[in-house]
Amino acid sequence: MSVIGFGKASMVEDEERKIKALNIIMRQCFGTESNDYTNEHLGRVAIVRIKLETLVGKVLGYDQA
Repeated sequence: MSVIGFGKASMVEDEERKIKALNIIMRQCFGTESNDYTNEHLGRVAIVRIKLETLVGKVLGYDQA
């Protein structure tokens, strides 16, 4: 099974949005959030926002029985 998305990418520059995005990633990967991001941390991280326009999914060799 796979899903591919297509859309427009843009850089997230707003500090609050960067923190929100980083916390989502931290929750998914480590089960926790952080509020300890320094300006140095935020300056070294690039967050890319993708506004989805289409999604395509397919199933190959998947038995749904």
